Amino acid sequence: MTMSVQEKINLGDAVFKWVQHTPVGHLKDLSDADLEMIRQQLIKEVREVGRALHWIDGIIKLKSIESEQKPSNPIKEVRS
Repeated sequence: MTMSVQEKINLGDAVFKWVQHTPVGHLKDLSDADLEMIRQQLIKEVREVGRALHWIDGIIKLKSIESEQKPSNPIKEVRS
């Protein structure tokens, strides 16, 4: 049983992976409405990936700043 485009999108799977693995002939057979739905979903996925990448870049930068602020030889308190 072949899933419809809408069913594929509703599953929450990455549509770009589905598009990559779908033969061009099958994609050409889709209706214009289905192709537009896929296009809109791909735009949404690009934005989500962009936000995630921006978030990770910020964490990397924050960790870099934090490591620069730590003293190289931290003073350890010794209790007797």
